[in-house]
Amino acid sequence: MRQVKHVRQTRDKAARQGRAYERMGPELGPDELDLARNARQQWADEQALVWAAHQLERWTRRLAMEGGDDPMPRDRVLADLGTLLSIWTRPISTAVPRSPGREAVR
Repeated sequence: MRQVKHVRQTRDKAARQGRAYERMGPELGPDELDLARNARQQWADEQALVWAAHQLERWTRRLAMEGGDDPMPRDRVLADLGTLLSIWTRPISTAVPRSPGREAVR
């Protein structure tokens, strides 16, 4: 529940600063860096919230099955978002492919 509250606060802050930027411009209000910082923070907070909800659903289903109970049906949207996040957060290899007779360059 703390994460939900935090996400709401982050969204409110981003919306307030976005409106202030539109009204006052970067000279008097927040600048583009502030807006970008808010967007990054909002993305990170929302990603953490979706991931936590996805993991909670997986664990409650597993706990129900191990206890011999019928698990709740999966939330398709949450499952799809969890899958997307797991793909997007995988590390990307930075190694350059080897050519014959050479070692990989990092």
